[in-house]
Amino acid sequence: MRPSLLWTACLLAAVTSLPITAAEKRDADEEAWVAARDAGATAGFKAYLKEFPKGRHAAAARVKLAILSDASGAQPAASNAATTAPAKSAVSKATAVTRPHLPFELSDDVWNAIEKSDLVRATYPRKTVEIAYTDVTDSDFAKLHVQTNQVVNKRIVPLPDAQGYQEVEQRQEISWTNSNGGRGAPQATSSRNYFLGGILDLGAVNAEGGAIGRLSKVHEIQGSLYPLHVGAEISLRYDYEYVQNHDYNSSVATKCRIIAKVAASTLSPQLPGDAWQLSCQTTTVMNGKTNEAASDKQYIVGDWGVTYHQLGILDLTKKTMVVPDGRYQYKFMTSMHTIDGYRITARD
Repeated sequence: MRPSLLWTACLLAAVTSLPITAAEKRDADEEAWVAARDAGATAGFKAYLKEFPKGRHAAAARVKLAILSDASGAQPAASNAATTAPAKSAVSKATAVTRPHLPFELSDDVWNAIEKSDLVRATYPRKTVEIAYTDVTDSDFAKLHVQTNQVVNKRIVPLPDAQGYQEVEQRQEISWTNSNGGRGAPQATSSRNYFLGGILDLGAVNAEGGAIGRLSKVHEIQGSLYPLHVGAEISLRYDYEYVQNHDYNSSVATKCRIIAKVAASTLSPQLPGDAWQLSCQTTTVMNGKTNEAASDKQYIVGDWGVTYHQLGILDLTKKTMVVPDGRYQYKFMTSMHTIDGYRITARD
């Protein structure tokens, strides 16, 4: 369980300070309006007008503000001018926060840190994504040729009781045969991981519902990736406890920034819409040892609100994630992996 990657702010505190193209500006305008409209709060419409005083939806935002002000007895906004309160403060007050029901306990300190963040207040796509494939591994062991079949089914499901939280359930059935006529009966295993915004790993349980690991402390949650736009950033620092083996307890610091938008079909023909490329730097301290990693090969599939990491498999030879198309092969040390029938489906 390592940080996957993804998600963030409800309104528009995360407007990039870097130069952006006219097309990206239009995208940011539209995404900001959708976030403000869905939140339906005065602070959200004010935040929209602050960043886009002449935006495509500025007139509609002022109408919404007038209606909300009239209903509350407050004075409506008189002009295009932004409110004096900073956009980040508006974000923090715009959306009510609901804690999800999880199969393990998190401390109040952890929940309080999460609930103060922009990450928890983002507006996310709510898609259920299902993945199915068979991983056939051929290898030689003790003068025998062994073939292992692993049938994998994975579901990424938005939790129904709280916005932005996901359950990632993976079920697998493993069997094997060898050249001496030996055969192993199918063995089924499963696990469930829980994420906020696809990037903050809250914890995991095994098939029996026992906790494998969980978030034990949050030091920092800063910034946001949603609304998706080039330049959006997020920074996380937290501790993770492995319940079954404390030797794996770790402290993680990760920073991610959206650096480009590409057609998702360039990653895999099975993926729709746009994908947003991330540049991430992660430092992990485990058992006194520090590991630093940097990557610009992570993506958010915007139409689904899931990461490329969640969708794909790890090619151990290239040390990178891939989304196979049908049949995919790679050799790792003395074994040959064949990924057959890789299929992704999504539904509301």
